[in-house]
Amino acid sequence: MKADADLMLDIGRAGRELERRLSETVRAQDGIVIIHDPVIRRYMSQVVSPNASWVLTCGVGISIVFGSSVSGEQGSTGNDAEVRLAYNTVGESDCAALGPRLGKRLNAIFREASAQ
Repeated sequence: MKADADLMLDIGRAGRELERRLSETVRAQDGIVIIHDPVIRRYMSQVVSPNASWVLTCGVGISIVFGSSVSGEQGSTGNDAEVRLAYNTVGESDCAALGPRLGKRLNAIFREASAQ
């Protein structure tokens, strides 16, 4: 996405925007974490335990996988949830800045769910 490429030119602005996207996509409610990816899963939400693991990946975009991933071909059933926050290439230095920032926000969402 061209907008994502332009966004990454200003890492401070990128961090704010990606945190906004994360907050719109992942939220705590009634002691659980609800994941709703407005781009990929427009009509579907996933619910995970506040104890679920997650992994944030940078490189070709920024994505977060929640739960224990099961490999398989597209269309197969898995037990993980994935959210893509950005689609453009994210360099190592940008990932080093954005990864911890987004990770802290995710941890705060999971703590909030655990406290409810």
